[in-house]
Amino acid sequence: MDKIKILMIQGSLQAGGAEKAMVSLLNTLPEEKYDVDLMLSARTGLFYDQLPKWIKIIDQPFPFNCLSHKPTDWHFYVHHPIMWIKKVKRTWIAKHQHKLHLIQSLWRQWRDDIPEFEKEYDVAYGGQEGMCNYYVIDKVKAKRKIVWIHNDYDKLLYNADFDRSYFNRATIVATMSQEARLILQKIFPECADHVQYLANITNGRMIYKMSEEQLDDHNFIHLQKGLNIISVGRLCAVKNFSRALDTASLLKEEGILFHWTIIGEGSERKTLEQKRHDLGLDNDVSLIGLRSNPYKYMAHSDVLVVTSDFEGKSIAIDEAQILGLPVITTDYDTAPDAVENGETGIICSMTSEAISHAIKKLSQDRVLYNHIKKVLKDKHEGNVEEIEKYYAAFEGEDN
Repeated sequence: MDKIKILMIQGSLQAGGAEKAMVSLLNTLPEEKYDVDLMLSARTGLFYDQLPKWIKIIDQPFPFNCLSHKPTDWHFYVHHPIMWIKKVKRTWIAKHQHKLHLIQSLWRQWRDDIPEFEKEYDVAYGGQEGMCNYYVIDKVKAKRKIVWIHNDYDKLLYNADFDRSYFNRATIVATMSQEARLILQKIFPECADHVQYLANITNGRMIYKMSEEQLDDHNFIHLQKGLNIISVGRLCAVKNFSRALDTASLLKEEGILFHWTIIGEGSERKTLEQKRHDLGLDNDVSLIGLRSNPYKYMAHSDVLVVTSDFEGKSIAIDEAQILGLPVITTDYDTAPDAVENGETGIICSMTSEAISHAIKKLSQDRVLYNHIKKVLKDKHEGNVEEIEKYYAAFEGEDN
């Protein structure tokens, strides 16, 4: 039987939940069953080296790749001055209109310049909301088209009328939690039948193995006596690590012995570093940047704390739970899909006071802490069995 030909599109593999989900999925797919082309904006990134060797990497074609390059990327535009002018003009237009999301406006302006991709596939798969999905629908020839929403659509601030035509043309609109699925079905009732929940694949065996690697990092401070807190995520507004710093300040005021490690990188680094200094937390909170293997850090921690304003389905939470690490998370809409309150962690309100209280409760109530650890040990070994749902999505009822 011939292999099923799939084109998967991801902007990059630099960092982030959608990128990690893509790599985890590719590491679970069987080579003997699928022939996969992965289209990327760059052959680099935090997770790039974790790709299976059998996956064929292809570059974004010109001028689609212009969408991945800023006007200041002179080395890219040196041979494409006309496209540089278009990039500057269209970016200005996108930033100064208010009807569409910036990404939607950019796609609408660039769409006619981008030719249809020549190769035909059985399945075209957009790995993330935005450009990946629009390219799949408008520019790829495939029998089945799957587009992905990796967040609570309500919080993305996309124009639903713009996306409606794309979702209507998709075979499947996939999302990563049941709550996120219900949100999409409410906003797009005409697409309800082909909105599907496909869980992010978490490969427990791979996570366990990576967690056992030697941890030799002078940037990571582990307290022998005291609470070791860890957070993982992009340093951006929605992750709200400013709230984490406020929480750390409250813990310090109450004399709690702790060290908080934050793994991630992003546009808010300088702001967070300044706030950390202003709060007198330079010795209590470490911003250690990106790490391709966060699991060995989780293995040396006591609790994972998520301070986000919203999440789709936090991969960091899934991975922490596989390692038996209790989780404290804010009560964004999809939090109950990730954490069972009092059983696999604690869900608290979005205030530094509430998070501080939850951290103290978990550290001081050893009965609760040990109960959560036991539940996690008995319950979480990853979810590679969910791959069967991906097979069905790729192959459809006709196969």
